[in-house]
Amino acid sequence: QPFLRCMCVFMYIGLRTGWAQQEYALLQRQSIPELLCRCRGGRRAARWWDQDFNVSEPDELRQCGLTMVSSEMSSQSASDTRIGLIVAYFGNWPPMFPWYLDSAARNSHIDFHILHDRKPPPSQDLAVERIVMNGKPINIWLHYLTVGNLSARMLHVGLPRLRDSKQAYVIFCGFRPYFGLLFEDLLKPYDYWGWGDIDVIYGKLDK
Repeated sequence: QPFLRCMCVFMYIGLRTGWAQQEYALLQRQSIPELLCRCRGGRRAARWWDQDFNVSEPDELRQCGLTMVSSEMSSQSASDTRIGLIVAYFGNWPPMFPWYLDSAARNSHIDFHILHDRKPPPSQDLAVERIVMNGKPINIWLHYLTVGNLSARMLHVGLPRLRDSKQAYVIFCGFRPYFGLLFEDLLKPYDYWGWGDIDVIYGKLDK
């Protein structure tokens, strides 16, 4: 019994040490707001509403080397994630967007596919970009889609045409339960899918 107790104690310490190392590595990783701030002037501290952090257009991410063009609409991350999340947000990105991206990046077991209508990538033929941190692609994709693109997808699955108007994207977000059909090509690699919004900061979703 004393031997078994000692073994259990050592196993517990080993597990706790492993968790501590993972937590330390996570804390040491540069955040997306930090990378943006350094790219735009190198200040160590700034208020969250300062322009050093704000990202309203994909070009601002591109200029800081935080995106790469992807040729595959249904690319999966190297970790072979089983969960795909679609986020539809059209219009200028809010000031908190870098923090949203960073919290998504910290949930590497989920692939986040963000649909947007901001400035498209330089190559119109490749309208999919992937977020990059420290030179490595991570689990976030940006998909440039116009009202025409969305309307074509809706007609293809038997949904009503999406008329090009100021309310088009608002109306489109009402069809979120149909995203599994509308973006079947995007979600095909995953076992599970869902949708979300960018007005949240994610915690550890696997805990």
